[in-house]
Amino acid sequence: MAVRVLAAVAIAAACVHGQSWPPANQCSATGFATWATQCPSLLATNAPTKVTQPQTGSLKATNLSTLDTLDQARVVLQGRSAVQAMDGLRSESASWYNTSLTNMMIAFCHLTSTAADLTRCVPNTSTNAARDRNNACIVVPGNGSCAALPGQCERLANCLWPTPNPNISPRQPRFSQAQIDTALSWIQETYAESLVPYAAPGVTLAVLTFFGFVGFFVLRCVCNKCGGRDPIERGYTWCAVLIPGVSFFLFSLAIFICSVAAYIQNNSVTARMHDLFASLNEVLANAQIYAKNLLTPLNAIETSQATTVAAMKGALGSTDWIVSGAKALQTMGAAIDSTYTTAFPTTCVDSDKVCLTCPAALCGTATVQARAITAAMATTASQLDATFQLARATMYDGSATLFNAINTAQFNLDVLASATNNSNAAVSTVQTSFDEISYGRSGLVLCIFILGLFVSLLGMIGFARGVCKNNSKMVHLLHVSWILGVLLCIISFVVASLLIAVSALWYDGCKYLDMIVTNMAPYFSAETSSILTSCIQGTSTLAALQMTPAYTASCGLFERLSVAQSVAPLTTFQQLQNNPITVYGLSDFGYSADIQASLLSEALRDMPPQKVTATNVGQLETPWELYETTLASADCKADDADPAMCFMLKKCNAGSSCLVAFQDARIYAKAAVKIQSNLYMMNQDYQGNTNYNNSKGWPGGSQSLLNAGLSYATKLNAFVTTQLPPLTKLSVWSQINAVECTSNEGCSWINQEYAIVHDLLCQDLLGLCLNIALCVFLVALFLLPLAVCGILLQKRLRGIRGATLLRI
Repeated sequence: MAVRVLAAVAIAAACVHGQSWPPANQCSATGFATWATQCPSLLATNAPTKVTQPQTGSLKATNLSTLDTLDQARVVLQGRSAVQAMDGLRSESASWYNTSLTNMMIAFCHLTSTAADLTRCVPNTSTNAARDRNNACIVVPGNGSCAALPGQCERLANCLWPTPNPNISPRQPRFSQAQIDTALSWIQETYAESLVPYAAPGVTLAVLTFFGFVGFFVLRCVCNKCGGRDPIERGYTWCAVLIPGVSFFLFSLAIFICSVAAYIQNNSVTARMHDLFASLNEVLANAQIYAKNLLTPLNAIETSQATTVAAMKGALGSTDWIVSGAKALQTMGAAIDSTYTTAFPTTCVDSDKVCLTCPAALCGTATVQARAITAAMATTASQLDATFQLARATMYDGSATLFNAINTAQFNLDVLASATNNSNAAVSTVQTSFDEISYGRSGLVLCIFILGLFVSLLGMIGFARGVCKNNSKMVHLLHVSWILGVLLCIISFVVASLLIAVSALWYDGCKYLDMIVTNMAPYFSAETSSILTSCIQGTSTLAALQMTPAYTASCGLFERLSVAQSVAPLTTFQQLQNNPITVYGLSDFGYSADIQASLLSEALRDMPPQKVTATNVGQLETPWELYETTLASADCKADDADPAMCFMLKKCNAGSSCLVAFQDARIYAKAAVKIQSNLYMMNQDYQGNTNYNNSKGWPGGSQSLLNAGLSYATKLNAFVTTQLPPLTKLSVWSQINAVECTSNEGCSWINQEYAIVHDLLCQDLLGLCLNIALCVFLVALFLLPLAVCGILLQKRLRGIRGATLLRI
């Protein structure tokens, strides 16, 4: 019997505690892992992002896919940037750069936007209208509210207007007209003035060269000073002619080399700028793709909201009976334990030789098992109730539902998409402007290249003709050569200065790029900056979208609903039914009719003073009838505590075994009757149908534990097998998981693009600009001795010893 009970206990415990519930309002590690395994299939339909790495530049041998964070990207770039070349020249403070970037962002917004783009209110049919999840226009109270205008909506966030928030009134623009004027003034005056020092040296040299040229020309050609116009009378040796001639050729070669280098690098600037614009467009395209990949499941969730909510409400509309029914069963199980575990005290007679004892398998085991099973059922019901409460809070009841979180995420992504669209237009505008300017820049460098060659060619022709033929008039080409050379020198000094200023501009661009990726908040909307910052820092995009709580709750809810389907109330009821509490009889307590008869015989034998006979132990309760007398004959009354004992105290001799044997027979019989009565009551409480009364205070009313348990288990089984399975098949689960998978896939491509853009801007373009400026500056420097050589040759070729002197 004990083995059977222990086996039943083990089976019951296994069935009741078979479910593994996740923590409250959370998803377990197993739940997260299960959803993670679905990511490959969920991501299969996502549009891929791409990073096109230029074939030139210092990053061509770098594995950009390893650049997961901004810091890693900077480590790759450290020490390889041409920024170092400008560090010593341009050393403005951090606050200056912050002010400069702020003003430039304001001015850029103003200059690249139309008046219509900067208006607060837009038609309610516009794609730029800010709407809530019910597709209604967001209303921002206060001055200037668009709701006061018929057919108008608040504009989505852009470079001027922040995100419309109904709780923040009134809606104020990011900057005022006064700030716009300040920003424009900064660019046109303050910032422009900051570049003047980089242009000043070259311009100064150009001015000095110009005045020097004018002075020399006047003194030489008008006043016949500075050596005079005519050759010396004794003439010049060939050595005096060849030295400046060879020098002329060498300086011409140097000018040719520098001009070719400048022209080639100028073309490289155009190519690198196109690469830069391509990378910027790729960043914006990737951002749009990433936003679209996130919006696709978010929009699907919003579309399925009505279906999801209807399914949840239909299944979970009335579930209070689950907890109340389980609590009723738990109360009954506890009553069985508290009533019957101590309802069978041990009774011993005949000097403790004969005892009636409750079997250990019943008292404290089978009786306790009823409490354990029903308590576990109540625990399961409590977990089910927690699951349903979570479902209501997550799906349709309260202000923090999944769909509210979805709406917030959609809004943030819409702002990002709008920002990228605006940026696309701005990049396109800048690229068009650059292409237009590029023709002029290329033409200017080409002119320097061609003029440099022309100056050198004229000088070399004049020199060659002067050496090969006496009195050649082509010697005068050297006049044209050195005059054009001086003019080209002046132009080259100015161009080199401008290129150095442009290099300073590129250097500032590097600073601005680093400032933006380090902290986007001051320069972009909160929504855009939070999402892109999460990409740059490698943190969760889901957190940036404020969807982490909703995702966690959804994962936990799905896991709970899945576990709830494994609840087996009928199996649990079977454990109640198999509990051997009802199989015990009086004999299991050690009762024996023979022992009862023996005790009766001993009691009758010792009863004095005459032989007394009785057929059953019940007659001992009225011993006066056995003596054929009355209770009053022994001075006892019917309302005495124990009339039979009172009577026998008069009959039994003092010190005899008469009273002991009499009481042993009575106690044994009464204990047996009480045990039998309690067994009947226990059976009625537990399984019913015994036509016996329930125990006093029985909480089940007319129902037994098994009857109530069967009714509850049948109803709960029908609920978990028919109502819950459709809930776990809703599309919302895969869609919310698709959002997490897309987010978890990450957007580290932005750091790869940052590395490329940084390399193009700070390494290639800045370096090329500095190189071109250096080449043009060298051209200007070489043109000065070239002009001197031309001046010397023009005079000496007319005065070679033995030749006729020619006047100018």
